Amino acid sequence: MASWDIISATLDRQDAFTGRTQIWSTILAYLRDHWPAGAGYGSFWNVGPDSPVFAYARSGAWVTK
Repeated sequence: MASWDIISATLDRQDAFTGRTQIWSTILAYLRDHWPAGAGYGSFWNVGPDSPVFAYARSGAWVTK
């Protein structure tokens, strides 16, 4: 999809999204893989070590950038 190419190009910039490009890249890849039905309530943020963002959320490093 052309729109995913545009989003990916934006995320590749170092200054995009105030330094949170890793988490946004992960979120958008998850969205693309679970489009359009979704993955269920809490399946992205709240599934423990199986969550795509578990390492980012647990460390808190992405919040402080």
